[in-house]
Amino acid sequence: MSNELENAFAALSRDASRGRLLPAAEVRHQSDRRAVRRGVLTVTAAAVVIAGAFGTGWALGGDDHGQRLILPAVSPSPSPALPSPAPSVLPSPPAKPVSTPPSTVSRTSSPPPALPKSIPARAMLSKADGEFSRLTEIWDPTRLCGEARFPSAAVRASVRVVYKRPGLGAEHVPDDVVYNTVSVYRGSGAEDFLDELRDAVRRCPTGGEGTPPPKYRSLGSPGLGEESLMIERSAVGRTGTGEPDPNAEPQLTYIVAIRSGDAVTLLDTTGWENFSSIRSSVDTLAETAADRLTAWRP
Repeated sequence: MSNELENAFAALSRDASRGRLLPAAEVRHQSDRRAVRRGVLTVTAAAVVIAGAFGTGWALGGDDHGQRLILPAVSPSPSPALPSPAPSVLPSPPAKPVSTPPSTVSRTSSPPPALPKSIPARAMLSKADGEFSRLTEIWDPTRLCGEARFPSAAVRASVRVVYKRPGLGAEHVPDDVVYNTVSVYRGSGAEDFLDELRDAVRRCPTGGEGTPPPKYRSLGSPGLGEESLMIERSAVGRTGTGEPDPNAEPQLTYIVAIRSGDAVTLLDTTGWENFSSIRSSVDTLAETAADRLTAWRP
């Protein structure tokens, strides 16, 4: 054996001699104590874990008699106040709509009065307006052309007035000879008459009696009664003996129709001899005739 091996065994022998080996019973006793200590530590650790888990569950989900886990206080935000319900009130029934009459008035807005038996003098031009005479035959100047068809009147009357402007002396000749005819129609006859008269002037601007025949021109409404129409009639001028004179001024006369309800007053001016009618005098007579008709047959 080499010297190194001998030296190693010698050192080991010395160490063994210096250390005292425990008896076998003591070694077994110490080993048992270490095993018990390890078991106690393991059981204790397990108990701590179980107790912690159980305690936490108890604090969170246990019954009301146990201690609860106290969480930090949180200030809850206030819930919005709900509006208190309004008292139940039955709605009042809607008011009945008030029936308002339409603003547009028809041409015949109300039933006309009963048909008269005759035309009274107060509804026409009279002797207060000039030299006056009541005609036994109806004067009808509206036959402008053969195609015109006018409704038949239920009641009619005609008068003739020789008109002179107020203030003229006896030495002055009259201004005009005027025929005034008042007619009352059944149903819408009065309205139809005005419509037919307008249409006749449009369709027959030339026609009627005379050689050559006169010309007609609508001047529109003079604004009298419920509706009205003025027509200018232009005839060839004549000499002093009544012969046609192409070089003379035309003779101008007028037809005025004014309606009030179911009645129409018609003026036909013929001038004086070969002179034209004076327009201002025609306007005055038309206003007078309209006032008399509307006062009698509103």
